[in-house]
Amino acid sequence: MLPSQVNIVIASILSTAYEAEKTGSPFPESYGYLAVNSNMHDWELIRNILIDFKLATINQNCIKLTEIGRDIAKKCDQVLIDSKI
Repeated sequence: MLPSQVNIVIASILSTAYEAEKTGSPFPESYGYLAVNSNMHDWELIRNILIDFKLATINQNCIKLTEIGRDIAKKCDQVLIDSKI
């Protein structure tokens, strides 16, 4: 997985987890696995980045954002709003 691909997947997971969080819904870890086309090696890389950089915690197979992860998710969302995508 290229670094640019890692960034895209991280941004999409953070943003989607943030949306789920706002509705009170859990964000299953399996959604992240599906985001990398069910590639276990890639998912382990992404999962470790989320945890090691304190972007999220994973408990009972659900991804929960930390304050750092939530802030990055908000910034990603704002970039999309500003670019009118």
